[in-house]
Amino acid sequence: MGRDRKTVTAVDDVSLALRPGIAHGIVGESGCGKSSLLDVLAGLESVDGGAVTYDGRPTAEFSRRDWMAFRRDVQIVFQNPFESLDPKLTVREAIAEPLAVHSIDDRHERIETAVERVELRPVERYLEKLPHQLSGGERQRVSIARALVLEPSVLLADEPVSMLDVSTQANILSMLSSLIDELDLSVLYVSHDISTVGYLCDEVSVMYLGEVVESAPTNRLLGEPAHPYSRALIDAVPIPDPYAERERTALVGTPDGGGRDRTGCLFGDRCPDRTPACERRPEPVALEPTHRVSCHLYTEEPTDETAVRTPVPGEHHGGGR
Repeated sequence: MGRDRKTVTAVDDVSLALRPGIAHGIVGESGCGKSSLLDVLAGLESVDGGAVTYDGRPTAEFSRRDWMAFRRDVQIVFQNPFESLDPKLTVREAIAEPLAVHSIDDRHERIETAVERVELRPVERYLEKLPHQLSGGERQRVSIARALVLEPSVLLADEPVSMLDVSTQANILSMLSSLIDELDLSVLYVSHDISTVGYLCDEVSVMYLGEVVESAPTNRLLGEPAHPYSRALIDAVPIPDPYAERERTALVGTPDGGGRDRTGCLFGDRCPDRTPACERRPEPVALEPTHRVSCHLYTEEPTDETAVRTPVPGEHHGGGR
């Protein structure tokens, strides 16, 4: 309309590696760039800089044939089970569709195996049902079966249980955990709920405003969170004891930082441990070989202003598969 375009940085300076047979969690508030990151990794969105490599090859160099092989080997499960299935297709037809796209035979056997794997039993009861005849949990199981029918190596899961009730969430997470071990899947699991990430994932990366601020094995991050934002996320997880008392991290402001620029620490406006150093962008620091954090609390000598809060023993409880 003749006005200047506004640039929105959705994902910036994210670097991670997904290893075979590992479930890696991406956790953060809504709007931090988790789903955008997944879309980039799936090839649904292009990037302005950096590179996505698969099996050692940059996806930017893929030919049409390479992309077909990639999309067979890397599958995605979306968040909303009520929108991810075509309402006109039966369960059998929905799961058969990717097999037809990739010209794969023995479809009947593959479809039944996929439905069995997601624990929709008896299989014959579900194959001819339409989506409106299924519950939300059953629909999400069908979506997972559709992803698994191609026998992929990598599964990208975009908050697959966030729209389900708690008991259904637990059942599907338990099923996913079993499938990871059974099929030796590599999973990138995105969620705003760090408790579900803690249950399923071996490793966790914490994102804030499109940037990874901390990455570590799940047990270590939940037990000894280093970044103030990671501590706040863990402190927000409910515990099943109405009389329990614990320290909480209070955050003020909003995740967009009031439209602040990206020259300083992105979390600086909300951080309870803010120091003058936060006017500069922090560099990642390795606290352990597998534990990295981007925070000035670990790049300078601690003083009264930059003292690191030591977690109280037993304050946080580890998890992970």
